[in-house]
Amino acid sequence: MNRIDKFNDKLRRFTEKVEAFNRFIFPFVLGMVVGMIVTVYTTAQAIMNM
Repeated sequence: MNRIDKFNDKLRRFTEKVEAFNRFIFPFVLGMVVGMIVTVYTTAQAIMNM
């Protein structure tokens, strides 16, 4: 029983870390991807207008 409790505790800590990671990193990555798409789009528009 003790071993299972220890494992559950580790799993819970790991899940908390993943949740914190997602909370901070996911918006950052999303923003980067959106920024890249906007940059590529505006660059393509500028090239077409030349």
